[in-house]
Amino acid sequence: MAWPLKATATLTHDDYTVAWLCALPIEKAAARNMLDELHVTPPQPEHDKNIYTFGRICGHNVVIVCQGDMGTTAASIVATRMDSTFRKLRFGLLVGIAGAIPEEKDIRLGDVVVSQGDGRSGGVVAHDRGKVTLLGFESRPFLNDVPEVLRNAFCELESRLIDQDSKITTYLSEATMRNSRFSAFEKPTCLADDLF
Repeated sequence: MAWPLKATATLTHDDYTVAWLCALPIEKAAARNMLDELHVTPPQPEHDKNIYTFGRICGHNVVIVCQGDMGTTAASIVATRMDSTFRKLRFGLLVGIAGAIPEEKDIRLGDVVVSQGDGRSGGVVAHDRGKVTLLGFESRPFLNDVPEVLRNAFCELESRLIDQDSKITTYLSEATMRNSRFSAFEKPTCLADDLF
C-alpha cells in the first residue's frame, strides 16, 4: 500500500461508526497513518466547523478529528459538532498523549495505554474536578461509563494477550514501511526514556 493513501471510497456521514478525537496535530498525523483505507470527504454541513479525515481501520469506518484548541471545553465543542453530523457513531475514542500515568504501574515512554474505567467513571479523570480529603485529592467522576461493546472488547483483548503476542509493534512496523516519516512515532530505546 503506497503512501500517501489515495481516497478510494465515497461514503455518507451515516456510514461512520467510530469517532477518533485527537488534541494535537501530531496525534492526528499518527491516527491518519494507521488507516488501512482513506475515504473521500463527504459534503460538510454548514454548522460543523471541524476538519475531518475519513477512512477505514480493520473493517471499521472511522472519522478522525483534531480539536483546534487545548482543553476540555474545546474537546466538548468538537464532540458536540461530531455528534450532530455523524448520527450513527457507536462510540468516540479520545486518543493521544496521556496527561498523567498511574504511579503504581511500570509504564514507559511509547507504551500504549488504554483506559477502561473503574466502575465509577469512564476512565478519564479530570484533576481539576474534586476535593482534598484526609487521604489526599479525590477526583470526582464526571464521564459516563465505557460502552458495553468496548468493555467486551477490552476483555477479548486481555484474553488474547494471555496466549498471543501483541500486534501493536506489527501495526507500527507496517505503518513505518508505508510511510518512512512514521518512524518518528517508534517506541524510544530505554536509554531515551525520560519518564523511566
